[in-house]
Amino acid sequence: MRLQIRLAFLTALLGVAMAAPMATAQDKLRMGLSSVSGLHTAVWTAETKGLFRKQGIDVEVGRAYFEYSPRAQIMGSTEGLIKLVFRRADRRLLGVHIVGEIAGELIHVGQAAIGSHEQIDTFIHRTFNIPTFCETYKYAAYDGLQRLSGRQTAIRPPELGDE
Repeated sequence: MRLQIRLAFLTALLGVAMAAPMATAQDKLRMGLSSVSGLHTAVWTAETKGLFRKQGIDVEVGRAYFEYSPRAQIMGSTEGLIKLVFRRADRRLLGVHIVGEIAGELIHVGQAAIGSHEQIDTFIHRTFNIPTFCETYKYAAYDGLQRLSGRQTAIRPPELGDE
């Protein structure tokens, strides 16, 4: 299953490589590119961690997998993830990558945060209905903050009572 996710992401990455020369920097920020590989969709705004690093921007990522989302488990749609790319110095969100069946329905949350120059902390402090797929943004932010602090990453959300 993870191979299918990687294939969807690579297919979408090819789309970015083809579209990027035609877009201005401002257009790239607003862009939500997608590609379908089987049932999986990969959607993202801005650029990848590697491209930011090539530009000299020190970035970190936070990931959360849908398999740990209560809503995904209820719907039986547990394949995929949300990845947040953010600047280490100030935790400002620079990019969002989503792979999964409902990626197109989730990307606008990340696009709004990027457009507003928000930090990844915003996903921790926002109120999300429970259970929803959007809640996965919160767990990706927690993962990113764990990586930033040098702690072992927590891929799964805390169980009740673990907080």
